[in-house]
Formats: sequence, structure tokens, C-alpha cells
Amino acid sequence: LAPTFGPGGKGTFPADGHSPRSLLRSEDSSWRSSILLTVFQPGFGGPPAYKAVRTRTHKYIRYINKESELYDLEADPTS
Repeated sequence: LAPTFGPGGKGTFPADGHSPRSLLRSEDSSWRSSILLTVFQPGFGGPPAYKAVRTRTHKYIRYINKESELYDLEADPTS
């Protein structure tokens, strides 16, 4: 949490990570190359629970029932 809240305060301290300020300001966010999604929807009649990783070029989804899907977003950008 330190990189998230630290840049707005006074003083400095060593920490791993990046501040989300560049994302909020629509600045260069080249440090963010992927995102992890976790969806848990019991009993709502929607898709089953899953975890997914999305990069600029691929999306990998693993469902709770162990089925998985891999999409090449460059070959099929509508996935």
C-alpha cells in the first residue's frame, strides 16, 4: 500500500511497487503490463467463477470447474 498512498504525502521511504497516479492522470503507464481478475458469482445464474490474466496481447481464463480459455487479442480483438 505504501506506493499507493506514499507519493501524496510528505517524506520518502523505500518500497516496492508503483503509484497508480499515472493511471489516474492518463499519463504513461508502461509499468502496468497485465492485470489479474478474480470473479466469484455464486447463485446468480451468470458465468461460473473464474480467474483471468489479461495482457496487451493475450487473455487467459481459468474457471472454477478447471476449464480454461486462451485468447490471442491481436488475432481476434473482439475476444
